[in-house]
Amino acid sequence: MNESRDQIIGWRDLQNKADAGVTAIHRMPIAVWGWAIGLLFAGVGIWLLSGWVVRRGGIDGVAALVPETSEPMRQIHFATDGVLPDAWLARQHGLKPGVTLMDVDIKAIGHKLESFGQVKRAVVKRVFPDILSIELEERKPLLRMAVDLGNGSPVAVFAVSDDGFVYRPLEGAEAGMKKLPFIDGVKVEAIEDGGTRINGVADIAVWMNSAAVLYPDYYADLRVVSLERYAEGEEELGSVLITRGKNFPDVVIRPGSAGTQIGQLRSSVDWLRREGRQARVVDLSIPDEVVIR
Repeated sequence: MNESRDQIIGWRDLQNKADAGVTAIHRMPIAVWGWAIGLLFAGVGIWLLSGWVVRRGGIDGVAALVPETSEPMRQIHFATDGVLPDAWLARQHGLKPGVTLMDVDIKAIGHKLESFGQVKRAVVKRVFPDILSIELEERKPLLRMAVDLGNGSPVAVFAVSDDGFVYRPLEGAEAGMKKLPFIDGVKVEAIEDGGTRINGVADIAVWMNSAAVLYPDYYADLRVVSLERYAEGEEELGSVLITRGKNFPDVVIRPGSAGTQIGQLRSSVDWLRREGRQARVVDLSIPDEVVIR
């Protein structure tokens, strides 16, 4: 072999290098050791904290770290899909100046707002550090209902939503109700604001919504929709809606098939006008038949 001894590394040389490495570790500055140990303890702390948060309910558990105090509430963010104004809300929430966000009883405010029949749903939330958010979903009026409250009081006008709920219209709602038809032929033992429901209004809603699109002149003429001959869930003879207008004849409609019946009504009215005739009633309650009286 021609290799010199200087080019050959034996086990003694490797041992010497290993000993040198260990010596270098022992000679690491104390500050570096402290930094490394600090990182180790920080990692363990983060691991323990994450486990605690998970045991407390995941992300929601972080809320437990928020102190139960907050700054005085600075403003209220109010949003609604209806007509209720800020002034109405200001009279209802009952919050005093200087109240902190954590002192606001958001459930009580939500329940109070939903006690009004016009308010279908209220969502009240805290937005830290100092904002209260209130969002309302309002019922939309489809019909009007004259209600005798007794005790010599004048007849009150309530609203009826498209899902049949009867409620007292609140501030800002009256103006939009002036052209709505009245509902008739209904007997209600007692009126509870937002708690009284009338069966059959869903069929009226289908008819009125179809008429608004397919026959706007007739829709605008509607004054009364009667349920005096309505039987819920039946499409047989005798289960009908009756509509009365100012210029159009009375119309008798069977539940269902709104588009077909509106087409028959339009054809019948056009024929009456061409012939110069008048009619009191257009009866569409018999399938595939139109009776004009």
